[in-house]
Amino acid sequence: MLASGLAAQAQELPAGKDSDLVDRVCTACHNNGRVFQSNKDADGWKTTVDRMVGKGADASAEQAAQIIAYLAKYFGTTVNANKADAKTLQTELDLTADQAAAVIKYRTDNMTIKNLADLAKVPGIDAGKIKLFENRLEF
Repeated sequence: MLASGLAAQAQELPAGKDSDLVDRVCTACHNNGRVFQSNKDADGWKTTVDRMVGKGADASAEQAAQIIAYLAKYFGTTVNANKADAKTLQTELDLTADQAAAVIKYRTDNMTIKNLADLAKVPGIDAGKIKLFENRLEF
């Protein structure tokens, strides 16, 4: 997290459906680094997006809904890789039931998952896919 008063640096958004829309609409007023500064649930992102549209962000209601869905998916509330149950891993990180079970087995067998590199070692996990969610992961 950046110290107060410092401008957020632009970063590359996770590739995903509507990342271009988010980048285009949000960067019309500020760089996308601001997105990386917080994790919010869908309601929190809706409040933020509605406020930005109210200030002049150029997005239709449909586009705003797409932006909210993207932000909630990739910048939603944090998920602790060492505590999340299988259902949470599936719904929040787009893992299959088998992948979620593999994460739970890996952390049970290895005591803890320390970082993204450890999580990428889980059999059946696509390291590139899980990296998309790094802004949401805690260890």
